[in-house]
Amino acid sequence: MNKKIYDILPPKEEIKMIDKPAKNSGILAIKVAKDPIIKTKAVFASNANQEDIKPESIVEVMQEPSQDYISNEVENTELEKLPTIPAGTRKKLNFSFKRALLVCCGIFVIMLSGYLYFSMQKAEISIWPKTESVSYNDKITAETTITAIDLENKKIPLELFKIEKDLWQDFPSTGTAQSSGKASGTIKIYNRLNPVSAFTLKSGTHFLSDSGKYFVTLEKVTIPAGTLKSGKVVPGSINVKVVAEEAGKDYNIEASKFSVPKLAGTNYYYSIDAESTSSMTGGYSSDVKQVSEADLINAKNQLSKKVVAEAEVDLRNKIPLEYVLFDNAISSTVTETFSPVKVGATVENFSYQVKVKATALAFKRQDIEKFAKDSLSALAFQKSILEKSYKLDFISEPINLNSGVIILNSDFRALVYQPIDTNEFFSILMQKNETEVKDIITSRLSNQVERLDVTFWPFWTKKVPTNKDKINIELKFE
Repeated sequence: MNKKIYDILPPKEEIKMIDKPAKNSGILAIKVAKDPIIKTKAVFASNANQEDIKPESIVEVMQEPSQDYISNEVENTELEKLPTIPAGTRKKLNFSFKRALLVCCGIFVIMLSGYLYFSMQKAEISIWPKTESVSYNDKITAETTITAIDLENKKIPLELFKIEKDLWQDFPSTGTAQSSGKASGTIKIYNRLNPVSAFTLKSGTHFLSDSGKYFVTLEKVTIPAGTLKSGKVVPGSINVKVVAEEAGKDYNIEASKFSVPKLAGTNYYYSIDAESTSSMTGGYSSDVKQVSEADLINAKNQLSKKVVAEAEVDLRNKIPLEYVLFDNAISSTVTETFSPVKVGATVENFSYQVKVKATALAFKRQDIEKFAKDSLSALAFQKSILEKSYKLDFISEPINLNSGVIILNSDFRALVYQPIDTNEFFSILMQKNETEVKDIITSRLSNQVERLDVTFWPFWTKKVPTNKDKINIELKFE
């Protein structure tokens, strides 16, 4: 009896026999399922042939999908002879793969460790040299007569800067004045003398209006004599211009009757009179603004102060930033003041002008710095100066701008140290541990070192690498 061999365990589902396919059709019976399934056919041992296969021996096994399945395809009524895989073989393959993966990881770790050990090694050697202070204290003269630093005579160049500025400004008048006008007009003077005769009035004769306002003549007046007609006197008359005795709008009176007060008590008082046929006009009185002496003085002081301040600001802006300018090295002088109006002018506002000249003395900062460094270098002998340690202090004595000289009291300081050539240590420190490194540097530099620090990296490095590029020797001062 032929023995059936399965490549997977038989499914628990129902095994259904299907009809035998047509003889010699070359097609193996297949059942179509709606749900995804794997169709696995029973395979007979290799010593069986097609003739021994009976239709009832062809079965179809339906089971859930699995990666471990074998699908048979039959062509020309012959079955493929499929190899069988022993059950324990798959586990052995998985174990071999894991072992190979572990070996690869181990090799990678070893290579990385080797790279870190041989390529990433480095040594940091920090040396703090001993320092000492040097100082320079002396008077330095800045002069406009020289153009270069004179270290021997302790002089540096000084430059003169100047600027001129003028400004106009309007100011209000604060004084007051009375402004007035006298009313004036024309009157007609009558001569009623009998017997008839001409009558003369001198210039300045007063005429009194019936409202009590006085008006005066501006010139000598002769009034023609009247004429007799039917025994009556027809008065002679003349038109004369008069002006109010006082200013003010009260004298702008309507047409009035006038008498001559100076003739009162004489026969002429009733014979000489006058009248106006129109109003008197032009009388007024009011307060107006007037320029006072205090106004002009105040304008000069205010404007001068303003122009001086602006001139000094402009002058400071004109001086480059690299120059040193002391507050007491700048001055301003008012050179001209002017106003087109005089005291007493009746105007609401008036203009005032001030002209100023500003001057300043300044020297370049780089000149004083170079003077200080050269002076300190001369005191340091063969030692090196720590660049960041320079401290330059200087103040000026009272300055006379006209002299073109500024005297400075200086106080220059810096730290110096014995020069150390780090290049000589590279070859002799290779493959030395921390203690040996410190001993070598200390013995060679004697008392030149204030502090010494040696650091290796990575942590397992215990000696200075043999590669010069992996060694860093640095001088520190902080």
